[in-house]
Amino acid sequence: MLRKSLKLPAGLLVSIALTLTGSLMTTSAIAAKPADPTPASTTSTPKAPTSSAALMEALKLTDQQKNDIRVIRSNRTKQINQILDADQKAKFEQARKAGKPLGEALKTLSLKPAQKTQILAIVKASADNIKAKLNPAQLKVLNDYMKRNQAVGAAAVE
Repeated sequence: MLRKSLKLPAGLLVSIALTLTGSLMTTSAIAAKPADPTPASTTSTPKAPTSSAALMEALKLTDQQKNDIRVIRSNRTKQINQILDADQKAKFEQARKAGKPLGEALKTLSLKPAQKTQILAIVKASADNIKAKLNPAQLKVLNDYMKRNQAVGAAAVE
């Protein structure tokens, strides 16, 4: 299979990472994990999260940040819906309600090139807005996560 090498803007990867969490922004969806029975690492460098749920936990978002991000994501969805035709909207909403991440939901729509361009711009702008809500420590956690999961982000927009 021939794959294009895709250079993705950092903001797009941020949005994809945060989108992969689905609706984890809601307080009820962020479930407390049982304590890890293994002893704590003796290194002083914290381990980068490896799953989107672990990312959300590691970011330690404040209630205000959660709310701000929820609003940004809601606005992003509204903007994307304005670009889609009626059939695409129905498929998109169905995929999202089924719990598919944004990238997967968009892949099912047979988007025209102009739509792809517009949607990528919307996703990038929302990612930049989300990133602006994070403090330096949270940005480091996010960047570490993105380095580990770049292939997932690339696959979501191919």
